[in-house]
Amino acid sequence: MARCRDESLYSGSTTDVARRMKEHNTGAGAKYTASRLPVHLVAAWEVSSWSEALRLEAFLKKRVHQVKEQLAACPGKLAPLVAQAGLELLILKCWEDKEMPIVQIEMFEGRTLEQKQKMVEKVTEAIVETVGAKPEQVSIIIREMARENYSRGGQLESEKK
Repeated sequence: MARCRDESLYSGSTTDVARRMKEHNTGAGAKYTASRLPVHLVAAWEVSSWSEALRLEAFLKKRVHQVKEQLAACPGKLAPLVAQAGLELLILKCWEDKEMPIVQIEMFEGRTLEQKQKMVEKVTEAIVETVGAKPEQVSIIIREMARENYSRGGQLESEKK
């Protein structure tokens, strides 16, 4: 489950949460999220099969916003809700926002791939040290912008000498 820029919640299925979040945040995900960027993960559930994942997705999409908000705040509440609805799912694991740090870095264009790689390694190390996340739980989104798309003090950065 992902929270969009407009505070709406989006539910979908995937076999790779990090890859899918990257797709959503580059506009290559669902049409719904493409117009509501950025999105960030608030909860995820691992089930025993792809067919269960699709059933869970359909179940979540039918819930009212208030129920989705409760699940975003406390993903562990999903199992009782599913059981109450009579849906048979084996929920193997659930993750919540605090388990999935997502860092967004905005910077000017021009860094090399090596510089970006070193940066994400250091940022990941800092997150691991400060919040206790595992390195594989840390997602980093890098957004590069042209200097002509940024101003400070009423003047475009590209025009400053």
